[in-house]
Amino acid sequence: NPLATAHQLATLDRLSAGRLTVGLGTGYLFSEFGALGADPAQRRDALDENVTLMRQAWAGETITHRNAQFNARGNKVLPPVVQEPHPPLWIHGNSRFGVERAARYGDGWIGMMTHDNHVIARTTRTAPLRDLDSLARRIDTVRASAQAHGRDPDSLEIAVAGAWPMLDIRTRRPADAYLEEIAQLEKLGVDWALSLGCGDDPVIAQETVAQFGEEVVAHSSHPSR
Repeated sequence: NPLATAHQLATLDRLSAGRLTVGLGTGYLFSEFGALGADPAQRRDALDENVTLMRQAWAGETITHRNAQFNARGNKVLPPVVQEPHPPLWIHGNSRFGVERAARYGDGWIGMMTHDNHVIARTTRTAPLRDLDSLARRIDTVRASAQAHGRDPDSLEIAVAGAWPMLDIRTRRPADAYLEEIAQLEKLGVDWALSLGCGDDPVIAQETVAQFGEEVVAHSSHPSR
């Protein structure tokens, strides 16, 4: 529900003092669609509709909107967001749909490296992104599409997920390897590298993040990122 989601995200934006970035995608786990009573066949149209409604809600508008899922009759979302006009929206997706939506109304694009693992691409229902050459071409496509929509292509943040294995201090990976790959990604125009951290042990997870910050983040060319 876009109004419930807009409320939750506005609350997070306020609790984090305006540090929230929102990643959006159409989803791929159809079992979850069933559990939530959502039709996966409508997920692309629903994304467009919901983003429009969330933006209206964050702008302080009173929402009157009816569709097959809900009937809003003069609802207003509170609290107001801290970031104006709203938290950055990064659109996830390697496919033409994801690229076009990011270029048309996103503040950023999230690409996901699939390397040669066809299972990942099939499972997540996305187009393969196997190597850095493929990534470079997709970034060019995103920026060209943004320009075609009358937007400044350089205003889009470019983020990449799946470039690294899960961060885990127990399977230590040399910091130099990360720094070398960060330099390669930066040359392609990537602004952010996203990675998962281990979550099975809170203490190990905390130590992993601390070590990564000390050995990698602090020595990258953009330590704030």
